[in-house]
Amino acid sequence: MSSNAIKLNNKGEIKRSNRRNFWVASISESIIDFSSYASKTYLPNYIVSIGGTEELVGRISSLGYFIWALVQPSGGYLCDKIGRRSVIIYLTGLLALSYLIYSLAPSWHVILIAMILESISSMYIPALQTLLAESLEEKERTRGFLILNVLSNALSIPAPYLGGLIIEKVGSVKGNRYVFLLASVLIFTMLIMRFFLLKETYGGMKVNVAKTKSLNSVIYHLKGVFKVIKRMSKPLLILLLIESLTFSLPMGLLSPYMIRYASSKGVTEERWGEIISVARLAYFITVIGMMPIMNKLPSTYYLFLGSIMASISMALFPNGYFLQSAILLLIAQAIYGAAILSLFSSMASSDIRGTIMGISSMISMLLGASGSFIASFMYPRNPIMNFISASVLFLIGAIVILPISKLIRDYIS
Repeated sequence: MSSNAIKLNNKGEIKRSNRRNFWVASISESIIDFSSYASKTYLPNYIVSIGGTEELVGRISSLGYFIWALVQPSGGYLCDKIGRRSVIIYLTGLLALSYLIYSLAPSWHVILIAMILESISSMYIPALQTLLAESLEEKERTRGFLILNVLSNALSIPAPYLGGLIIEKVGSVKGNRYVFLLASVLIFTMLIMRFFLLKETYGGMKVNVAKTKSLNSVIYHLKGVFKVIKRMSKPLLILLLIESLTFSLPMGLLSPYMIRYASSKGVTEERWGEIISVARLAYFITVIGMMPIMNKLPSTYYLFLGSIMASISMALFPNGYFLQSAILLLIAQAIYGAAILSLFSSMASSDIRGTIMGISSMISMLLGASGSFIASFMYPRNPIMNFISASVLFLIGAIVILPISKLIRDYIS
């Protein structure tokens, strides 16, 4: 066994909780998130400042979601074959490169190239989610994913403000270039940290990394994905459908245009950064207070709570309550995200867990892509409808999750 692996049982899972591994993965991902919040927060304005249109903002976002969706199953399947760690290492490097290209973009066409590379690099997310789940015992997973969300947001509290401050002081185009360059340097530093400190958590069937680059191997991986889909249980399929239609789709509707709508109401980049940073601070304090009870109730209850909060958030946003809306949406995403990842981990066996994570990411991103594409037509004609439509979809998600809660709990038990 490689020195980069930890002890495994005969099912290919770790024998016990490996909290050091969990913290290495969590801290590095949190700093990568810091880089993203400092830079990507202002990408819609960056696109417009170098010649893009309002329609292009949504369509570029949709393309990013779409490519992200296409690569997720391969990323999940690949991590079940060559290991979680290898996928994470290779693709973190590609992510750093994409941010460097963002910083050099002379026009929105080059931003497309950077977004394509960034979306491909997202293949490591199912591997990271699976590694995190396997680094903790099952009873620790909901709280573990919440800790990751809290840590990420704690470190990222000042990121939007710092990014906005640089952009406001230096100028839109040059400021965005500086912020993306700094983000690229930080991500490369986290790549080095992961290379030396991350340990493998899965000892399943391995394949030669070089062979995975061939077209035949890609086709083989896709066939494997379809085999896993056939093995998915009915409760898991229902849960995946609800998450995609009532959370990922509305997030796609609103995410490209929140800053554009705020800008149209006179909010500067610096002020928007203040709003997002204050919202992250309020979110952090609130969620820390909830952590002791996160394992006390079934995860489906938190899906309901997250959906309700997101619905209220989007009802407030078009009325100018930007700070209140941002706080509610951040808390909703954290609660909902931690609960859904915990449920997916618990409902999938270890030999296909990475692939299940990839499939769930794929479907979620496809719905997010659809939402952003629809938004690119809606926003230029009636900006408010993006946010009202999202609010209604979130509310529907809250309504439908309660009737299937018992079905999901019975399946897990």
